[in-house]
Amino acid sequence: MDGLRGHSGWQWIFILEGVFTTVFGLLSFLVFPASPSTARFLTPQEREVYTQALADDWSGDDGKEKFSWSEWTNAIRTGKLVCDQQSRACPSIIEEMISTPTIVNALGQSPTRTQLLSVPPYACSFAFSITASWFSDKYKQRGTMAIITSLIAIVGYAMFLGSSSKHTDYGALFLQIIGAYSVPPALSTWQSNNLQPHYRRATAVAMGFMSSNIGAIVSTWIFVDPPRFRTASIINLSFSCVMAVSSAAAMVYFSMRNTAKRAEVVRLIGEKGMGTEPGGWDSKTERIRLGDRHPRFEYTL
Repeated sequence: MDGLRGHSGWQWIFILEGVFTTVFGLLSFLVFPASPSTARFLTPQEREVYTQALADDWSGDDGKEKFSWSEWTNAIRTGKLVCDQQSRACPSIIEEMISTPTIVNALGQSPTRTQLLSVPPYACSFAFSITASWFSDKYKQRGTMAIITSLIAIVGYAMFLGSSSKHTDYGALFLQIIGAYSVPPALSTWQSNNLQPHYRRATAVAMGFMSSNIGAIVSTWIFVDPPRFRTASIINLSFSCVMAVSSAAAMVYFSMRNTAKRAEVVRLIGEKGMGTEPGGWDSKTERIRLGDRHPRFEYTL
């Protein structure tokens, strides 16, 4: 499309991707329900089951929560969000700075075969991401999966930096892409799991997407030393280490908070009883008001 209607090829990339994203975003208001309770494609029984499941998982939103600026500022101030944004920015930067064309072109194949050779690493990443998501959901271990995938990326970048073989570079590309693209799902879900109620969670999710777009800006200025782009690879390796360390630190923090919360529940039961009566410390009203700050709320590791 280079030159079509007076636009360069790179301009058409931005135009087409921007138009698709904008149109899809507008249509989503008509397609996606606000909650399971308003999903028209579910039966009344299914709506009830899904709504109750979300409530049991502290994710229910009955529409009664009112927007509060204090919840917005509280979400921004929380240490959990700061740690999460650092983790969310890292995989985005790495995704944008994987030198796939350089590595694949070095194999010396025809243009068509070169294009085909770029597919297997992403296909493996797709399969690994689905598998990792399944394990993460089954065992409720978002942080563990984030650490494992970060370590995979670390191995991939270390192989690339220490290699002088184009075939080793191609093998390292598999690990780089698997590691970089499998971390965001775990971190995104982890963030949603551990921030409640609705507006605190919504603020965190929005800031998460803001952080994840940093990668496109950083990558523009980092590919400065062709053909192997050593600087970008070193930065990728460093950010992979940051992902692993910050995820491990978050797991330790959440584990300590869960221990403290269990002790607080024991104390409250001893002093005030079960507290499930209206207005009690463990009533539905208090659970909705406090969200993840409630003593009964346990953070996902």
